[in-house]
Amino acid sequence: MFDRWHKKEKPVFTGITRGVGGFGFGGGAGDSSPGVGGDFSATGGNSVITGSGFKAHIFTSPGNFEVTAGTDNVHFLVVAGGGGGGRRGAGGGAGGLRSSFDQTGGGGSLESAVPVVPGTYAVTIGNGGGGSTSITSTGTNGGDSSLAYNGGTITSVGGGGGASDGSPSSASGGSGGGGANNKPGNSGTANQGYAGADANFDSNSGGGGAGAASVKTTGSPGPQTGAGHGGIGVQNLIAGDPSPVGTPGPSGDGWFAGGGGGGHASSGPDFGDGGAGGGGNGSNQPNVAGANATGYGAGGGGGGGYPEGDGGNGSVGIIIVRYQ
Repeated sequence: MFDRWHKKEKPVFTGITRGVGGFGFGGGAGDSSPGVGGDFSATGGNSVITGSGFKAHIFTSPGNFEVTAGTDNVHFLVVAGGGGGGRRGAGGGAGGLRSSFDQTGGGGSLESAVPVVPGTYAVTIGNGGGGSTSITSTGTNGGDSSLAYNGGTITSVGGGGGASDGSPSSASGGSGGGGANNKPGNSGTANQGYAGADANFDSNSGGGGAGAASVKTTGSPGPQTGAGHGGIGVQNLIAGDPSPVGTPGPSGDGWFAGGGGGGHASSGPDFGDGGAGGGGNGSNQPNVAGANATGYGAGGGGGGGYPEGDGGNGSVGIIIVRYQ
């Protein structure tokens, strides 16, 4: 059943949790947090998870990560907002995804944990992009998400909007939006996501938006064929295993940033499925919108036609900060 998620194989779970600076057992004991400034404490976020030997602050809206005592290196997951789908068109691309703890986006390597000292660190959460309501306009890009630290800022780029049937092109982003009506998909951002799918020279179908962990997929060439599926997202267990955030996917919960599926003009062929990590499904029904993305950082589905359906909305981003 997972073939519709375009599964990428993941190593068998061994009870070992990955973390920068090595591996540890049970809930991230391998965190590379030196705690050189004595007891470390912080506030902020929409919720705080206390696990085995760690805390994780979860931000789903803008705010501040406030370090009240101590000096430490903190791990992060920064996911931008997903792009909106096109009207009778393509799926939106997932928001860019960067991490220092577990899987990261775009085939990139894990980044280093970042330093913080007592002070206030701004957190920006990107909104999801709106689905297109005009046959000549591309879906709206998702907003960027960013986390400040002592000496810099981690920024992930919002997902690209999917092309509509009559729009000039899709949009680039963290992951790119898919193309529609013989148009190509657009580019992603290195180490954050991938390029969106081409419409594959089919005037009736939209390409899938890319996910954080998978290149997009195209529809089959020729008239009256299936639309492209959205690219698969990323499973990231920075908030614990099982994860309290994210959507279900091929290997359990904790998935983020799936691409939106492409729409199709005819009800006969398949629509494009959204990618694991919350990507919205495309539509193949007249005047029916593509599905809105779910979860965090996912792309909206492309609308169907004739008459044309609007694109689905992308979903909001998320930031998680973790420390020992």
